[in-house]
Amino acid sequence: FHPRFARWPSLPAEMVEGSRVMAFYQDCDGRRSRRALPATLESLDETRVGTRRVGVRFLDDGVVQWVPIEWLKDLDPAPKVDNVLHQAPHPTVHLIRRADLDAVKGSYHDVANLLARNAAYLR
Repeated sequence: FHPRFARWPSLPAEMVEGSRVMAFYQDCDGRRSRRALPATLESLDETRVGTRRVGVRFLDDGVVQWVPIEWLKDLDPAPKVDNVLHQAPHPTVHLIRRADLDAVKGSYHDVANLLARNAAYLR
């Protein structure tokens, strides 16, 4: 990834369980809604709701959903520490040669051998 990779936001310190927010919800087709609705933060526990997600209870119907933090509207969050794990010292591009792809027959061992051979090319 890029040296300044900062895709994932963290919640501001003042956001705690019970805080009121405007949140997008998950539609029946699994996509983000077009409009945000008022909700309260129900859970911030990543072991319960998942990484970079929050549990929200929508005030209009009481439905609880676990949504990505990015689905909370009008936040000015700081970047999450997780972003550092995906930063590279320099912008990185992965090149895959067509000849190498054609040589792979689809088995795990063929792919493992291809990865080892490409790593040897880089040394």
